[in-house]
Amino acid sequence: MTVAIVMYSAAIGMLFAFAGLALEHGAAWVRQPRRWGWAAALVATMGLTLWLPWRPPLISSQVAVPAIVGPLGTFTQTVGRWWSMGTTPAMASGPAFGLQAVVTLAWALASTALLVLHGLGVLSLRRQRAQWSTAVLGKRRMLVSDGVGPAVIGFWSTDIVVPEWALRLEPGHVELLLRHEEAHQRARDPVLSHVAEVATVAMPWNPAAWWMRARLRAAIELDCDARVLAASQPYAGALPANPETYADLLLTVAARRRGRLMPLVPALIERASVLKRRILAMHPINYRLPRTRLLTAALLATVLFSAALMLPVPSVHAQKANDGPFKPGTPGLKNPVVLKSVHPTYTEAAMKAKIEGSVSMEGVVTVDGTFEDGRITKSLDTVYGLDEQALKAAKLWLFGPGTLDGKPVPVVVTLEMTFTLR
Repeated sequence: MTVAIVMYSAAIGMLFAFAGLALEHGAAWVRQPRRWGWAAALVATMGLTLWLPWRPPLISSQVAVPAIVGPLGTFTQTVGRWWSMGTTPAMASGPAFGLQAVVTLAWALASTALLVLHGLGVLSLRRQRAQWSTAVLGKRRMLVSDGVGPAVIGFWSTDIVVPEWALRLEPGHVELLLRHEEAHQRARDPVLSHVAEVATVAMPWNPAAWWMRARLRAAIELDCDARVLAASQPYAGALPANPETYADLLLTVAARRRGRLMPLVPALIERASVLKRRILAMHPINYRLPRTRLLTAALLATVLFSAALMLPVPSVHAQKANDGPFKPGTPGLKNPVVLKSVHPTYTEAAMKAKIEGSVSMEGVVTVDGTFEDGRITKSLDTVYGLDEQALKAAKLWLFGPGTLDGKPVPVVVTLEMTFTLR
């Protein structure tokens, strides 16, 4: 049911992403940290996606669409039928089986490729780190590289790495730069950066996950900027710690920075596209009724989170979600179709005894199309082994599984095997 998992994850991912966007705006209006809404949305998407194979369907995958008239009604009914067809176990059988295999293989290859790239990045960083020198500025200990940084490297135990040219900046800029990286350390921001990367490795096909990853990394830097400016105080020989000085530092570092970005670490300058947002955020707008705006954003986020949690869960394990096996005559039930039959073979003793006739048996055709739990209902021969031969042959039959409302379900069937001497 890989296709159903992908569809479900993409749908809840978009709902969680818009909830994260609402929370970010709400936090900005009251000047509170922005990163936690994105972190919650990303973790929720990843958690529900990875939990899905073990999560029983809470409600039927058949979406009940309200009776709405007009174009909106047509649209909602179409979406409901599309979601129902796309997330039912019927997708796991028949012609769609090839699609399942392709999607599963693509998922595995993409996740493996990202994991390998991150692993190579970590190994490269370790090799470079062995060549870096250590410097002490006041009471601060840092690593000095030939071009990497400014950034915080590590997961829980972290180090600040700054490029050699950064130490030659104006004293006020150097102080703000180091305070920025120390703020990352105190807030454990590298942990959130790693969570963002794990999410994209687990869901490389999910555009919402990549969007939330980018927004989370930007929010981490925005929050760090706010902490630095709120805590900074002027000191002897340094420039005043104000938004203008800090913005000048960002522009200076952006102009001097070289080399590719490091996805696993929070850095002073991550992307040029985020730089404008960070500078504008240093001069926040005083909105009217900020608390009311926050309440509205929180309410919208709650609605979106609830919608994601209430979205019909694909019946990945349909055979566990029903009380079957179902018996013929159940409303909405379509009986299994024989795809392959196998004739029973005579035993040598039964041929010598010249036994002829038929054996009737009852069993269950599973959602995989196999015959199981067979039992004899009309015996022909229990002495020479013909009843047993009939059961052996029945286990080799293959069926197109029975369906109930379009979903494969186990169905009780009756088979008859005939033994005839020629």
